[in-house]
Amino acid sequence: MKRLIWGTAILFVVSATSSYADSIPILNVNITYATVHMGPNDGSGDNVSFTLIGPGTNITGIGGMACFDWCSGPIPDGTFVGTSQIFLSSFGSVTIRGTNYDPETLSLCCLFSASGDLNGSASGFVGEGSTFAQLNLTLPCCSTSWSLNFVPVPPEGDFPGGFQFVSGELIAGTPPAATPEPGDDRPDGDGLGGHCRGDPKETADLPKKGDLKLPFPIPWIVSIKDRVRRDKQVRF
Repeated sequence: MKRLIWGTAILFVVSATSSYADSIPILNVNITYATVHMGPNDGSGDNVSFTLIGPGTNITGIGGMACFDWCSGPIPDGTFVGTSQIFLSSFGSVTIRGTNYDPETLSLCCLFSASGDLNGSASGFVGEGSTFAQLNLTLPCCSTSWSLNFVPVPPEGDFPGGFQFVSGELIAGTPPAATPEPGDDRPDGDGLGGHCRGDPKETADLPKKGDLKLPFPIPWIVSIKDRVRRDKQVRF
């Protein structure tokens, strides 16, 4: 009799647990466009920001990459240059399938690989109470790589000269179509008082190609990959 009672109790607990698990909504979202931007890491961390975009979905956040060997100051060459694991710090905004969530309720596992690239998928949970749901993201990974930009640094003291990291970017997927501004679809015509049709008198004084000059020089920013192609002594 006792075995029958215990067996019935265990069956009730298992059934209740299974029923609760089945009642958790599952959000499967296809991320079609992802951007990741990185700046120098001076030791304070959070030098990485990212945006994930999909149908009715926009997720932003920050993290950090411990790239101190090459992203914290001048380096003589690209020997030690290489991206590594990105550690997530926090999420800035979270909209999933048109619903806004508190960023603090989002947790994601395995968004980035050990080399700092996007993984093919990530999963976790979002929301709380009645909005709590399991979240599965499919990511546009594996077809792109990081673009790292450096500026030249002249010799000074015992430093022979080299480069300094200024920015990095990883872009994957297809950007969403631009939303037209109000009035962009208006046809040309005199009915708009010439607003859309340029008046030759109003455009005659616009600078021609080659006439526009900047009052300051643009800093030379060189991709380390391009540098490698020109100078075989720089490697990473």
